[in-house]
Formats: sequence, structure tokens, C-alpha cells
Amino acid sequence: MARGLLAPYRVLDCTDERGAFAGLLLAQLGADVVLVEPPDGGRTRRTAPFVDDVPGVERSLVHQVLNRGKRSVVAERSALLDLVTDVDVLLTSGGPAELTAAGIPSADVLLGRNPGLVVANVSGFGLTGPKADWADGDLVCAAAGLQLSLTGDADRPPLRCAVPQVFASACGDAVVGVLVALAERQRSGRGQVVDCSAQESWVWASFYLSYATPWRSPVSSRNGAAPRTGRSTIRFDFPAADGAVTITLAFGAAVGPYTNRLVAWMAAAGECDGELATTDWSTFDLASDPGRQVRLNDAVAAFTGRRTKAELLAASRERRLLLAPALRLDEVLAAEQFAERGSWAAVPIEGGRTVRVPGTFAQAVPEPLASLQPAPLLGSSTFPPFAARLPESAAGDRGAAPLEGLRVLDLTTSFAGPLTGRMLAAFGVRVVKVESERRPDFARTTGPFLDPTIDGSASYAHTNANKWSITLDLSNPAARPVLEDLARWADVIIDAYAPGALGRMGLDEMTLRRLNPTVVLLQSTMLGQTGPFASMPGYGNMAGALCGFFTTTAWPDRSPVGPCGAYTDMVSPRFAAAAILAALDHRRRTGVGSRVDLGQGEACLQLLALGIADSQANGRSWEHVGNRDAFRAPHGVYPALGDDAWVAVACADDAQWSALAAVLGRADLAGLSLDERIGRHDELDDVIAAWTVTQSGDAAATVLQGAGVAAHAVQNSPECAVDPQLLHRGWVMDLPHSAIGSLAVGVPPMRLSRTPARLETAGPCLGEHTAEVLTELLGYGDDRIAELAVADVLR
Repeated sequence: MARGLLAPYRVLDCTDERGAFAGLLLAQLGADVVLVEPPDGGRTRRTAPFVDDVPGVERSLVHQVLNRGKRSVVAERSALLDLVTDVDVLLTSGGPAELTAAGIPSADVLLGRNPGLVVANVSGFGLTGPKADWADGDLVCAAAGLQLSLTGDADRPPLRCAVPQVFASACGDAVVGVLVALAERQRSGRGQVVDCSAQESWVWASFYLSYATPWRSPVSSRNGAAPRTGRSTIRFDFPAADGAVTITLAFGAAVGPYTNRLVAWMAAAGECDGELATTDWSTFDLASDPGRQVRLNDAVAAFTGRRTKAELLAASRERRLLLAPALRLDEVLAAEQFAERGSWAAVPIEGGRTVRVPGTFAQAVPEPLASLQPAPLLGSSTFPPFAARLPESAAGDRGAAPLEGLRVLDLTTSFAGPLTGRMLAAFGVRVVKVESERRPDFARTTGPFLDPTIDGSASYAHTNANKWSITLDLSNPAARPVLEDLARWADVIIDAYAPGALGRMGLDEMTLRRLNPTVVLLQSTMLGQTGPFASMPGYGNMAGALCGFFTTTAWPDRSPVGPCGAYTDMVSPRFAAAAILAALDHRRRTGVGSRVDLGQGEACLQLLALGIADSQANGRSWEHVGNRDAFRAPHGVYPALGDDAWVAVACADDAQWSALAAVLGRADLAGLSLDERIGRHDELDDVIAAWTVTQSGDAAATVLQGAGVAAHAVQNSPECAVDPQLLHRGWVMDLPHSAIGSLAVGVPPMRLSRTPARLETAGPCLGEHTAEVLTELLGYGDDRIAELAVADVLR
């Protein structure tokens, strides 16, 4: 019998390298995924890098990495209408014109053939809008999606991660959308289209900084590892004797105690002045003395620069600091945390060799994620790949939200955990968030503040839209019966506390199973519930450093800065939401609940798999390469007319280069091969920059796109706010807020054609729904509520 959370589901994968990661994730969750390929193989098989840099249909590392766990059948596109009659999901990739040229039937035709089919497409800009058919690519969509503008040093062009990230992020969104659509199909019997734009996905991965302009708040800019907002000079990237580290060197009640411990260590070593040593950084007011912060930054940099990464990591673990080394990919492969957790899978390649790549994105019990077979040989499965089956009976479409009736207990703080519940809440899940006056969500203390109270944080209101809030002081023993009742009520518990914290509250897994035998428990922490680093406190910038994102986001001549902000906090919620939905589907069929252990950094290793594999197979470095690409040239970010204005240009092939040379008026360069273009990249950069700097980024991109060259202006929040593509797609929505009045919040990037996300309210005020939760959800009467109030629990 097939095993896996999604074992009954059948998926046809007609994607190229942009969408293949979606099928890999579904395969990890247990679905039967079949590649439908032409006789000469799909495009992923012809996409570099290749083993030993020798092309061949079985030698592409893109294929070997992204098509693990799948089967392969050879079939012409004309057979697709016959194949879809007995499947649940069809995966495609590309803009509307690309899909037509590839022979993919329209959604109406596909759904006419199989009304229960879920069709998911990943493309650069989505299936609708004025840029739907624009040429795309990782760098170009990163430029369009804002995060690129915030990554890198202020005196250099915006900087991307060398291992492509943007389409992988969109694939994660597509999988969440597929699972929402499949859950809704259980009620209606009807399929629909899931439309995922890489641009929108990257906007969603840009922290809350995307929405500065709609909020009329200060716009952030590049500033190394931590973006600059207003007068802030917060610094996260620091030197080590043998590399670099990231430190969340910040202030306030939540983070200041960690800074105090770091400074105490420095003082004990005699390496900081008395004023810094005696400052209480948990109450420090940056606005009153910005010079002291500059001195702190300098003192910390001198201190860490005299110590190795290993010494600093050991001290971080011992002293509980918010510090992590920026590991190279080979150091990530050797890290004891991932070795102990079994985070790697062996992939056989040519010559009897193997390379290690990230295994499953999470660990689940009692039904684990699937251990995947190697990528299939072309046409190695029989045609047709599936036996015929009768369609499931439909209950009828009630027009409800896709996940209406599901209930989530949200025990999270900051961003990674809350965004997981936020994705589910957008599709009808009742999410109840537990906070207290004593320990409010950390996001309530981060700006921008649109109201001068605990309820005025716009970032919190965006991150927690559509949720209910109850104040419950979990440090008070009298709160435990209420927490237990909430656990009985919930279908899902999202626990983002430190490993073991839930057990110390009296809700260890054995107790939870006694209270609610079928509950789905998702535990989301920086690096997982087990392993030597499990107890390390930290945020997404630290996970990014430990997992290799910093060294792969770096200039050749400078220390690494990593992606903007707490990167894994923004990307990992896609994995968490997908795991929850798969576990709920498994529970529906089996009556068995699941526990999912998701390490945010470990899950995001999936996004570095190609670079990790290639570095082993070919010895190629993916670190400190700036915006260059080993397989595309020219490939970079060029100055445009205006202050901090840039345009990304990425030639995917010889045809795009020839078209670019024509636009530049350099027909003499049009015949350069890829190797020649790479060898003359500096020269070509100067030629391109001389043309782009004379016009706006939008004007340059429009001309280049008209010639068929992948290009886009680099956009920050002001540019996103007027981007016709994002406006067409409805990227933000104004929602009511009890304290602020109204607030623009981001719309989830997975667009479902028939049952889209429904956003009704911005994030709740602290304890706004305490009465509703106690009376409507838990059935408490006035006497019981009065007892809790007297016990000082409801605050």
C-alpha cells in the first residue's frame, strides 16, 4: 500500500525548472507524481548545471534534484486530455503565451474533461495582468518583488542569492494553494485553478517592508544584513577571524536581554568601555543616543573579529546569545545539527558517485514524509501511468470559504509561526491567537506604529489578519484548564515556542493526545525540536546564516550580508502550512492525528539544494559571486536614471543576448557565445550600464521586454504601490482595524480561481476576542469567566 500523508493523490507534472519544486514537495508529502515528457525529455533535463558540466538527459542536476520521487512517462501534449481524467492535480509553469505554445489546453478545457481537477500554474507574473507574458527569471522576478532592493550594501547594486530562490518560493505557495483546493473539493466536488506569481511570492517574502508606502510609513533601504528604516543604524553582519557572523544586535524588552549578555561577555574580556557595559539595552532608547549604538556596533565588530566562527558559535550556545556564524555550503553539509537530525538524502549521479541534498522538509509522526527515490529515467514508467478510477461523489458547493469549519490554536510569536496561521485564516480557518499583557507577541513591539498603543503595530496587524485574540496568562497555573479546553477545541495547534516549552506548560504530546487524540500539532522552531542546536534562541537571520544563505548572498570582495532581514521567517511558513494541510487530509481519511517537527532553517535548505548538489558534483562555488550566474550572461543589476534606481537584466540564452545587443546598438557583439560573454562580463556590464543609466528602470525594462529580453526595474515599496501588474492582481487589501481604523494588508500570493482568499479584518487588538472565545467557542458561562478574572488569568 502506498504510504505518505497524501498517498491517494495523483499528480501530473508538466512543469519546467520553474515549477518542478512544487511536484517535489507534493512527492515528499506522499503524492504519486508523474512527469509527462516529450520523447526528448522535459526542459528540466536540458537545464544546467550538468554532472561534470556534460549535457545529457540524465545528467542535469536540476532534474536529479527537483524530480526525485517522481515517475516519468513519455507522451505528446495531445494525450494530456486523456491523462487528466484520472488525476487530482495538474502542475504547469509559464505565462499564458508559453502555455499555449507548449500545447497545454486551457483551464476551461481541462476542467471540462475533469471537473474535479486542480490545475496549478507557476509563472513569473501570474496568468493575468499587463505583465503576464513578460520574460521572467530568478533575478528579474526578484527585482519586481521588492526584496532585491533591500538586500546588499548601500553603496553597491541590489544583491541576489546566487542559488535561485524566487520560483522555489512560488512553488511553495502553489502547493499550499493545491492543498486548499483539494480540501475544498471534498465539500464541493469541484476543482479550480491555482495561479501563483513569482513576483507576488517574493513580495510576500519581503517581511512587512513591502507595505511601507500603503501604510505611509518610512521606506527601508539596503544596509547590509539589516535594512535601514528612518534613522535606524541597526547592524546584523559582523566579522569573525575566519569569516562572518550575524548578530541580532537590537534593543527593547524582547531582544535587549540578549544584547546585555553579549556586552557582559565583552566586558568580562575587557573589550568594551564602561558606558557600553553599564547600559541596559532592554530599555535603551535609540532616538535619544544614536551615537552610543554606533559605538556598540564598532565594539562588537572588533570583539567578534578576534574570534573564530567556531568559538563564537560555542559561546552563543553556552551564553544564549542571538549570534550565528555564516556557514559555507560545505560547512552546512558538515554541521552536526543536520547530521543528527538526518537532514540529508543521497542522490546517485554519473560515475557511481553520490551527492547529498536536503531530504524531507519536515519530520512527521506517525506517518512520516516520504523518502524519495532518485529522479526517474526518461520514460521509465508505463503509459498510461494510472489505472482508471471512478470520480468521487460531490456533496455540492455551498459557497463557503475553502477551509471553513477548521479550528487552529495559535501559540506563536514574531513572524514565522504567525504567518503560518495567517495563511490558513485567509481561507476560512478560525484561528485563535493566545497572548497576554505580560507576554504580547513580539511583532506588537516592532513598527511601523500607526497608533501609539500596544495595538498600533502595522506589522502585527498584517501578519495576524483574520485571527481572533484571547489574552491568557500562561504563567498563571489557573490558566492551564483554559489552555486544555482550547486544545480540545482545536483541529490544529501551531506551537512556535522553544522546544519543550509546551510540555512545561503541561501540554506535552502525551497529554495532548489524551485531551484530543486526533489533533494535528505543528511545532515550528528555528532548527527543529531535536539536535545539538535545538535549544538555541534565534530569528530567521540566524537560521539563514547557519544554513548557507549568507555566504551565497555576497560580493566577491566583501563579507556576506545574506538575504534581507529574518529570511527563513518569511519563507518557511509555506512549508508549515503545506504540512498542516497534508496532515489534516490524512486525518480525514484515517482518523489519525500527526505531530510535525518543522525546523525553519532545515526546511529552507530545500531552496539551496541545487547549489549544494553542484558544489559536490562539480566543485563549483556558489558563494561570494555577486549577481553573476554561471549559466547566463549578461546577468546583473544596472544603474538607471534616478536616486538608487536600478534595472535587472538577465539573458537566458543566445537569442536574448542577440536581442539585447541589438537594443544596445552593438551588432558587433551579437554573436558572442555564452562562454565568451562570461569571459567578457565586466566589459559587457559597462556597455549595458552606459545605456540603462540614461533612462528610468521602467523605461529600460519596457524596451528590453519588447525585444524579448528578461528585465525589470528594481522595485521598493513606492514602486510596488504603483506597479500595474501588482495593482491588477490586487496585491493589498484595505481591512478594518479596531485601533488604527483601516489598514492595507498583503493578500496571500496563491490565487484560487473559484474560492479565493477572504480577508475580513486586520490583526486583532490584544485580547479583542477574549469574550467570544470563552463563550462562543468554549461555552463558558458568566460564573466561570468571573472566576478566571478573579484569578487574574485573562490579562
